[in-house]
Amino acid sequence: MKAFKKSFHSLFFLASLLLAGSCQKDDSMPAGDVDAADTQLCLVEVGGVFQDVPLDEMPEYLDGGEEGLIRNLYEVLNYPAIAREQGIEGTAIIGYEIAADGKVENLEIVEDPGGGIGEDARSSFEEVTTGISYSPGILDGAPVRVRKEMKFRFSLE
Repeated sequence: MKAFKKSFHSLFFLASLLLAGSCQKDDSMPAGDVDAADTQLCLVEVGGVFQDVPLDEMPEYLDGGEEGLIRNLYEVLNYPAIAREQGIEGTAIIGYEIAADGKVENLEIVEDPGGGIGEDARSSFEEVTTGISYSPGILDGAPVRVRKEMKFRFSLE
């Protein structure tokens, strides 16, 4: 059980690092001079098509920001018994969209190491984001749909 708790702490520390960063415009850079190393781009729905566009304001989880999201995931996420018994480790990637009203929609398992890890990550993320759970992303003063991914690292160390 101690190894399970340790891996859980590692999982959420990594998840918090993967969530860190901003998809906001960097006003200190001249217009038209965007350096991908300095500005993280997001997939934003513009004219019905998702594009790499820096946002004015990133969607923010309403129950405590990134720290609140990690805390809430920690309360519901489990290392699936089958994965533990079979020694399966790896990274699950969950894709999702944040609608212009802040609701999380279109959750999908993008990457799944097996043993129920991907499904547990998806269902846990769905549980903590049910209802209006984010402020909307803002582009040019208007709320927009944003497509994102979240990585969950499962390790038995």
